[in-house]
Amino acid sequence: MGTKEIAIQDSQRVASLSLPQCVTLRLKWMGMVEGKRYLSHGLDPLTQTEIDNINFHIKLIEARLEPGDEREKLTMVAAMLVTFPGERMDETTVRARNHAYNMAVFDMPVWAVREAIRKWIRGKVSGIPLTEFKWAPWPAVLRKIAEDEVRPYQEALDNMRWVLEAKPLQDTLADLDTRGCA
Repeated sequence: MGTKEIAIQDSQRVASLSLPQCVTLRLKWMGMVEGKRYLSHGLDPLTQTEIDNINFHIKLIEARLEPGDEREKLTMVAAMLVTFPGERMDETTVRARNHAYNMAVFDMPVWAVREAIRKWIRGKVSGIPLTEFKWAPWPAVLRKIAEDEVRPYQEALDNMRWVLEAKPLQDTLADLDTRGCA
């Protein structure tokens, strides 16, 4: 059907989202001039139904990208930290370390942090040698892994927003002409 499947996981279920066909079609025929995206000649403008469908998909993905419960993320991080060997820490060091991890993942979705920890524990993070998985990841590394989980959804959002904003080439050139760019 021409859709790009996107699977989103959380602890309760797996919800499958896909880019609407009108988005995948227009992405194939989208160009750029002076930093503005345009639709190639011959593509019909989006219908109101298509616009509503795209906005619906955007809202679904945005809801899944909400950071969620900070305590749940900290509980997962704490469980991960006690799983791996490390130096003995006093209470001040434990607080400082928890604070560092909190700063690293506070704005990430719970499911992305969970998936990052799961991948680390399984040794399934690409680009990291297996010998590194005997220690807990640094906070920045955990964040990077979580960001990698979020990236496909962020790209889907960007693509849908670009399609919503794109105008036919002649309208884009007219806009640029009024700004003195064309």
